[in-house]
Amino acid sequence: MLDYRAIPRVTDAEVARQHPELAVLSTIAHPELAVAAPTIDAIADLHDDRQRLYLDVVLAALPAELRRILEERVEK
Repeated sequence: MLDYRAIPRVTDAEVARQHPELAVLSTIAHPELAVAAPTIDAIADLHDDRQRLYLDVVLAALPAELRRILEERVEK
């Protein structure tokens, strides 16, 4: 069984860019703005299909208030 506590909190933008899948998993495990924001920035550089998939996964993992904040960021 996967223990979310074993998944690192990826808050560094460079780490998120180098390991976007880990950043997405980190956001699922730690649904916080400090984790989700660098993930959103990192996946912006990915191919459209992966970017959309990862964005959907990240936004679905977040509480409504954080999701609203990040959706506004993505729209800008």
